[in-house]
Amino acid sequence: MKIYTVKDAESQTFIAPFTMNTDRDAIESFRHVVNEEKQSPYHKFPKDYTLYNLGTFDPRTGELQTNPQNSQIKLVVAYDLLQKEQ
Repeated sequence: MKIYTVKDAESQTFIAPFTMNTDRDAIESFRHVVNEEKQSPYHKFPKDYTLYNLGTFDPRTGELQTNPQNSQIKLVVAYDLLQKEQ
């Protein structure tokens, strides 16, 4: 499984990490929150929130593996997923 987090640019903090099977799954889940939860900060302030991949987690062994040099891989900014209302 892969490990993800969302960074809040305004507060310069990250939310608690979560796991998904693929980057595509994480992006689609983030897209859903951004567009369907109209009262969420992700929807209200989409330029402030960015989804990152942190590494992997093996649920069989409990092993965590971070990305090279402990880097966060930027996947997408919430604003780029926001569907404009017609």
